[in-house]
Amino acid sequence: MRVAHTAVNRFDDHAFSFGNAKNLTNRVRVNSRLFCLCQVNLNNLQIAAIIGLVYSSHGCPNGWFAKMVNRMLEKLAMMSINTNAAALGALRNLEANHKWLQTLQERIATGYEVGSITDDAATYSIAQRMRGDLAGIRASLDSIDRATVAVDVAVVATETISDILIEMKGKMASLISAQKNNDDLAAEAYTRDLDAYRDQIKSIISSASFNGTNLIDHGNDVISALANSDGSDTLDFGHQDLSFGGALITLTDDQDYSMDEINNSIDNVNRAMSHFGTASRRLEIQREFASKLHDVVERGIGRLVDADLARTAADLQAAQIKEQLGIVALNIANQTPRTLLALFQND
Repeated sequence: MRVAHTAVNRFDDHAFSFGNAKNLTNRVRVNSRLFCLCQVNLNNLQIAAIIGLVYSSHGCPNGWFAKMVNRMLEKLAMMSINTNAAALGALRNLEANHKWLQTLQERIATGYEVGSITDDAATYSIAQRMRGDLAGIRASLDSIDRATVAVDVAVVATETISDILIEMKGKMASLISAQKNNDDLAAEAYTRDLDAYRDQIKSIISSASFNGTNLIDHGNDVISALANSDGSDTLDFGHQDLSFGGALITLTDDQDYSMDEINNSIDNVNRAMSHFGTASRRLEIQREFASKLHDVVERGIGRLVDADLARTAADLQAAQIKEQLGIVALNIANQTPRTLLALFQND
């Protein structure tokens, strides 16, 4: 359009050089129609022929006319009333920006930059596999927590039994002293105390269970905890039989107490207590590692798929402005074919 107006101005200046003021008005009208003529869907030869006829009738010099026509034909793009190329381009840009705007809005709503396989197939596949590992780590943490509670119950039970056996050792020494001094009343009282301690130990052993698992009774329960995300490695802790008359507590249910049996029972219970204490510490270390690993994997997934909301908000505002400008550009492009109406207007 700028080239066409330049050509009109040059033509008008040339008209002044001829000093023909009467023909100037007609030439300006001819120029406006020629500009519209170059917009319709005619080929170059047809346009050149029409322009030649018009300008020949107004006495335009052939050399100047030929140069002007060539510049117009080279620089002006033809426009069809059926196909508006400018409008198609503006519409294509508007659709692309609208799609980008929808993507930004979805990122803000979900918080994910890669929320589905269609966003980024490779990244989404890696993130899904990491999510599977994360689920396995959570299962491992749950397993460790359950095992820790069961072991802690056994630790508390063995500590209490060890304390009671120590009290029994003191009562047993008093009983021996009373027997040597033929103090039957004192000996009977110390025996009753020993019986009470024995019953208390039995009660502790029978109640030291968690979720149906008892690690210190006469059974054979064991406890296992998952050590990795796929369950291929476990932490296993064996059973310690602290029942009366067993391998560890050699005391029996009768009243025939002896210092040797009490001493042996104390040593054996202390070893069992050490076993469960070590198990508890191992579980604590494993849980700490699994918890850190869980955080690392979760952060890794976030780096892969999470959206940068600060940048997304800035992009959203830019996209909204572009959409408004795209609508304006499309409206301008749709108005361009109206210039063809000038060809059918009367002078």
